[in-house]
Amino acid sequence: EGYDDHWRGPVATRHIRYTNLPPGQYRFQVVASNNDGVWNETGASWSFSMEPAFYQTIWFRLASFVVVAGFFVVLYKIRLRRITRHNTALRQEITERKRTEALLAGEKRLLEMIATGVALGNILEVLCQIIEEQRSGTLASVLLLSLDGIHLDSAAGPSLPEGWIRQMASLAIGPCAGSCGTAAYRGSAVIVSDIATDPLWDVPE
Repeated sequence: EGYDDHWRGPVATRHIRYTNLPPGQYRFQVVASNNDGVWNETGASWSFSMEPAFYQTIWFRLASFVVVAGFFVVLYKIRLRRITRHNTALRQEITERKRTEALLAGEKRLLEMIATGVALGNILEVLCQIIEEQRSGTLASVLLLSLDGIHLDSAAGPSLPEGWIRQMASLAIGPCAGSCGTAAYRGSAVIVSDIATDPLWDVPE
């Protein structure tokens, strides 16, 4: 009982074998007859149990499920990370390509303006616009040294406020006159990372 629920016919042997019994409770029953063919109606029985092997326990199955699930989660994250990196690189490549195309188109436009004799102020305005379009939030301007050799005149600055332009026009060049005034005084390029904190921009209001 518990595995083979049907009686087997009479056999001449006195032993029987079951293999691959699953874990559980069992009862083995047998009836026999004597040489005269008289059967024992009561028979004999033996109850026993089969303990599960470690790989048949619920804990082993749960642990196996967790390991397999974790393995697939790791594979998924690795795959997702690769896809994310690929998409990021692709977006950067597309952005860089568009930026290069925009620069080439801007260069072509400037050369056409120069060739057709467009006024210098208009050319410089377009140049500033091309620079500002390359990165959001960028402000570009072109300052030229005035005839007095002391002040800077705003030649172009389409996005700069008028107040800033007037202030720069009234500021004399010198060793501490902002980026542009200092560059004109030194005769070399001046690069400032933050005009709010750089000492070169500690100029009078």
